[in-house]
Amino acid sequence: MRMIIGPEVTDRIVSLDTMNVMITGIIVLLSHIFKNEIYLDIAIVYGVLSFLETVVLSRYLEAKK
Repeated sequence: MRMIIGPEVTDRIVSLDTMNVMITGIIVLLSHIFKNEIYLDIAIVYGVLSFLETVVLSRYLEAKK
């Protein structure tokens, strides 16, 4: 809920990052459950893209000030 109507944009970014971390964890758990290592590669790529997304959004907000 905070991601949609957070008091500030920074709160939305933090909640989006938290959601991405949880999704990455779920993908890792699915890799363990299904015994398929390709999901680990997907989790790594998703985690890197999530990190880059957070960095880009943070720099955009910093430049906007």
